[in-house]
Amino acid sequence: MKHRVALMGAIAIGVMVAFLLVGRVRAAGPEPAAWAPASGDTWQYQLDGTIDTTVDADIFDVDLDSTTHDVIADLHGRGRHILCYVDAGTWEPYRPDSARFPASVKGRAVDGWPDERWLDIRRTDVLRPLMAARLDRSAAKGFDGVEFDWIDSHVQRTDFTIDKADQLRYDRWLAKAAHARGLVVDQKNGPGLVHDLDAWRLTCRSSIVSCRS
Repeated sequence: MKHRVALMGAIAIGVMVAFLLVGRVRAAGPEPAAWAPASGDTWQYQLDGTIDTTVDADIFDVDLDSTTHDVIADLHGRGRHILCYVDAGTWEPYRPDSARFPASVKGRAVDGWPDERWLDIRRTDVLRPLMAARLDRSAAKGFDGVEFDWIDSHVQRTDFTIDKADQLRYDRWLAKAAHARGLVVDQKNGPGLVHDLDAWRLTCRSSIVSCRS
């Protein structure tokens, strides 16, 4: 499974404040959720294995499907906030909704993960209902926010003709749909889109990836 290396320990997000673009939510952008991480918060990032809820971190980033209601309740009981990982740009065969993605929206295999396929994000007629259902599950399970991965198809080898305008249209819809469900948004990948996505409540996961080493 992609990104399934357990990153034990809390991850500081001090540099993320440079990307928050405080006060620059566009009038046409999505309404922000009530909670957002603060500079100085610490992170525990773990997408597989048994979640250690005793780790001293302010925010846990875990998998949408494999994280149980009991784990979420345990973390909330400890005063933690929780984000869930959602792949918005590729098809993953092991997801419970994988059969709902038609062949027409699946493109080239993802480098490094040959069992996965890039999605044609221009096909919003297909993808919006599927991603909305994932966000419904995120909210129903009690997550505080969502970490969208692979939101930079326009710079990838997908076998589709996707440009930056297509990407921004899709990404902004994801943010709006998440915020409508009371979820904050965490951007992963696509550092070149940070300033274009200033209507997102929380950016940018790519800064955390680059600084944590």
